[in-house]
Amino acid sequence: MAQASAHRRRSHQYNIFQFARRKFLESLGKPKRAYLTALEEKVLSLLELEIIN
Repeated sequence: MAQASAHRRRSHQYNIFQFARRKFLESLGKPKRAYLTALEEKVLSLLELEIIN
């Protein structure tokens, strides 16, 4: 039971991260490049650390 609860919590945190990630990327608009800058990568990494961990 505890494992199922932990799995649901991680899944919920991942969904929150995906939502935050999508909103952040949408806020950048449509860049004319097919990659993220180092700063953009760092922001996404920070979001992941704060939300998922």
